[in-house]
Amino acid sequence: MRPKNHFPGPILLLAPFLLLWGCIEYTITTQVMPDGKILRNVTVKGDSSDIFRGSFRVPSDSTWTIHTRYEESTGKDSARGTVYVYEAIKEFPDYRELNSYFFRDSAFSDHLITRITLTRHNKGFYKYFEYNETYTRLFPFGKVPIHNYLTDSEVRVYLSGDEEIYYSPEKDSLMLAPDQTGLPVMKAADSARFKQLQEELDLKFETWQKTCIYNDLYEVVSQALGNMERSADTVKGRDAFYQWLDSMKVFESVKDNSEAFVDAAATFYSIDPPTLMAANQGGFDDFSRKFKVPALSPESFSNQVLLPGMIIHANTDNVKGNLASWELKIGDFYASDYVMTVHSRMVNKIAIVIAGIILVLVVGLVLIRMFGT
Repeated sequence: MRPKNHFPGPILLLAPFLLLWGCIEYTITTQVMPDGKILRNVTVKGDSSDIFRGSFRVPSDSTWTIHTRYEESTGKDSARGTVYVYEAIKEFPDYRELNSYFFRDSAFSDHLITRITLTRHNKGFYKYFEYNETYTRLFPFGKVPIHNYLTDSEVRVYLSGDEEIYYSPEKDSLMLAPDQTGLPVMKAADSARFKQLQEELDLKFETWQKTCIYNDLYEVVSQALGNMERSADTVKGRDAFYQWLDSMKVFESVKDNSEAFVDAAATFYSIDPPTLMAANQGGFDDFSRKFKVPALSPESFSNQVLLPGMIIHANTDNVKGNLASWELKIGDFYASDYVMTVHSRMVNKIAIVIAGIILVLVVGLVLIRMFGT
């Protein structure tokens, strides 16, 4: 079975290019004010050399208030008994300004991209707040949804650790354990079936990754050929190109040769590799950069949202008062977007005051008519 912090086979093939950092703990707290202003607090714990090298873009410019300190570790954070803590705080006038800092819609980013929406509206004597935050897919290649290859449950199982999954003979499938205690002891036949199902999931995940990477490479190569006035962008040509990459085992050889994809494309189209790259240097540079994003490293995320009033809905069970929080690992958003939603309601004091004034005026008019004559 797959240990919790062990990288699956398809990930290991890319490991020399994907960044594998040590354990980093992120706590991202977002406080929404009644007027729509947002206070963002990013706290990072880990080795001081890794703080800015992980998957999350940690603020460092002068517009943020920065604090650093050492805290007593829990025993796993540092051999010295302490852990480095980096904290950045900034108030934004609205969620759009926050997005402009963390969200990049049109360009590739080598960090996790977050996107926030916030709506506020009045209804009766209440003011409603609807907050959504999306951690966009970290795997940077292609636009092919993983759900074309794996179901939601298969993705969760695949990206889970050894102690989080078990085999159900009744359903003949791998399942997420409700907790890590009392898992059934597997018989020999069940153990073999468990291994078979894991291998099938590995193959599906690898196929998805290959398709995404091949798709991106084909677009880059097609642009290069177009710049060289050679047409190649046809469905038949695309399929033949994918089959060639598979037959040459390029996906498997990339860990030993960082130029394996370019070399294979150049061979397929009978072009000298430097000539092919020069025809679309920017495209090939971006393709190479995508191998520099963090992989399934042992990072953890605590995303917390404070809303005005009382929370009336959230897609998490971890709600205390007006605070909702989500505990995440990179696996939760490595292959697809992860969306956090929370709604709250607060008393609209202005509406109550206005209603009170109107009521007083109405009562006053009634009394004047009754006793004014």
